[in-house]
Amino acid sequence: AISFSYTATSTGSVSGFSSPRSGLINNDKINDNLFNFSDQQQTVTYRLVPGSSLCKGDTVTVRVHINPTPKVNLNPVNSTICDEQFSHIVLSTPTLPNASVTYTITATGTDSITGFTPLVSNAPFNYLILEQLYNTSDNLVQKVTYTITPWANGCQGTVQSATVQVNPMPVIDAGPDQVVCSDGLPFLSAAAKGSYTSVTWSGGTGSFSNKNSLSTLYFPAPAESGSTFWLRIQTNDAAGICAPAKDSMQLTVRPKPVVSAGPGQVVCESTPVHLNGTASGTYTRVKWTTDNGTGTFT
Repeated sequence: AISFSYTATSTGSVSGFSSPRSGLINNDKINDNLFNFSDQQQTVTYRLVPGSSLCKGDTVTVRVHINPTPKVNLNPVNSTICDEQFSHIVLSTPTLPNASVTYTITATGTDSITGFTPLVSNAPFNYLILEQLYNTSDNLVQKVTYTITPWANGCQGTVQSATVQVNPMPVIDAGPDQVVCSDGLPFLSAAAKGSYTSVTWSGGTGSFSNKNSLSTLYFPAPAESGSTFWLRIQTNDAAGICAPAKDSMQLTVRPKPVVSAGPGQVVCESTPVHLNGTASGTYTRVKWTTDNGTGTFT
């Protein structure tokens, strides 16, 4: 009876085959489960020899090519951007040849995020995920998760994921314009939302009770009496992801009114008194009164 024997060798990082083997009979099968641990195609070569108790036949060579499981590398895996900025995820592969690798990319987002593409098929091996993402909430961080599946030669690789966090754009309102007297203390009350860690007031030559608070008092400098100027506030983002938001309010400091009734006078009874007062600063009218007199003013 004729039986078969064989030896098997591989070109690289392949496991799952045994060698040598003998005693196979007609219609036996070589059922090796081959694993390629490298990033390029490998080959297992089987050399089969038929024989009987009397003689051996010619060697038959069979080569089995094992394609690698495709891989994908993501850079970066996690990133943070501001509202209306672009995602920037570079896809690459160590699998050779590179051009044989394509990707299926799915994307999902949280409730208030737009701008991402839900499905991209057959993306090339050097694909760049570059999408302008919009966070439509006022104060909530939103996220987009990209799931990438590599394919090559009909083989599916290991799925990888990348997440892009999208911070809300900062918005700030300095509050309404104000008009105060030079001895008054204007109370500034700003409002802010979005992505920021602190705020800073600036402007004027006076001082703020707390320039890093949304609500603060402003102490006008003496030289600011009788002038109109701008006070500015801006947001600060310690992470540097979002650009600062800025706003201004106009402050008018009117000089305090000063009045003089003139010098004291001594006159005869029933003689009219000519009063000559002076006034300066901010005022619209003056009014003469008396504490204990019973006369009248013209």
